[in-house]
Amino acid sequence: MIKCKPERDPKKAVLLIGFFAVLALVTAACSTTSASYHGIYQISFVAVLAVGINMVVRYTMTEMEYTLTEDSFEVRKKVGNKVTLVCSLALSETVVLTDKKSYQKNASEYGYITRKYNFNQNICAASAIYVCEFNGKRMLVEFEPNRAFYDCFQQKISENKK
Repeated sequence: MIKCKPERDPKKAVLLIGFFAVLALVTAACSTTSASYHGIYQISFVAVLAVGINMVVRYTMTEMEYTLTEDSFEVRKKVGNKVTLVCSLALSETVVLTDKKSYQKNASEYGYITRKYNFNQNICAASAIYVCEFNGKRMLVEFEPNRAFYDCFQQKISENKK
């Protein structure tokens, strides 16, 4: 069993928090200074606050862990003390494992994707794309492994295809 836990980029986390804090302050200030659009600015403030809290929790407080066993790929998500198994996929159903840039160039080769999941720990990360079949439908999992995990993943896929 091989595990990979991506490293958090503290600069991106601080920028994300700062961006949503400034945006919330701007919408709150506009709400108090503009009498004619007061309601619209209040609604936008609540929307910015909700999206900001969601993004901050998702990209600063959530930890991802990828596990590769002999025949499956698993992703666990940890928020606080709660650990959740988010997905467990059989390696025998693999269509492709590639980097994001290569996938975007050749996306039409892999068929219609019915579901897309993003299990990155950092926002705008250099990620890998894993496409597989699940219940007869193609799904895409985006995650950010290190190079050793990626190479081992490729090796396990080739072993399971045989």
